[in-house]
Order: sequence, then C-alpha cells, then structure tokens
Amino acid sequence: MPATDDCGRVSVAVYYVGVYGVESCTVSVEDKININLNQNLWGLVVAYGALGLGEYYCLGRWFLWPARVLSVCMTFSVVLTVGFYTCYYCKRRWASIRNWKAKELQK
Repeated sequence: MPATDDCGRVSVAVYYVGVYGVESCTVSVEDKININLNQNLWGLVVAYGALGLGEYYCLGRWFLWPARVLSVCMTFSVVLTVGFYTCYYCKRRWASIRNWKAKELQK
C-alpha cells in the first residue's frame, strides 16, 4: 500500500523505495541534467547567472562589466535567432498553405 501524507496524497517515491529497494531507484547525473537548450540559450543562462552573482555579491566592476556586456550580447543573439527562425517558419508555413489551397482549387 502506498504511503500517504497528511493531505492524503500518495508518496510514490516512498512506495517505490519500499517495494523495489534503494538500489533500483538511483538515477545517473546525466539523466538529471538532460536539458535540450541550444548554445544561445546556454550562453544566456550563464550570462544572466554571472550578472546575478555579480549584482548579489557586489563583485565590483571587473566582474560586473564583462557580465553586463555578455548579457547584452547574448540577449541580442537570442532575439536575432528567434526573429530569423520565426521569419523562416512563417515563410514556410505560408508557402505550404498557399500550395495546399492551390491543390484544393485544382480539384
């Protein structure tokens, strides 16, 4: 029987460990951090993380200035990438709709 908390919710992890043992529920590190981001988004995460650390810990201009420049550059890069991808997607989508309508009219 699965364990429940005070609100009556089932604790699946406790039930799994109790039935199958601790060894069978271990997960490798690679499975935990399998995030599908492209290089622009990874750069943006790192840049904003550096900017946040610099602001939070008052690390001074030698850390904050490069973090700000990197954040602006990565934000600009992501905006450009999303803009070009959206234009490309819309052109292909509109072309496929026009082709579909042309085929429908020919019938």
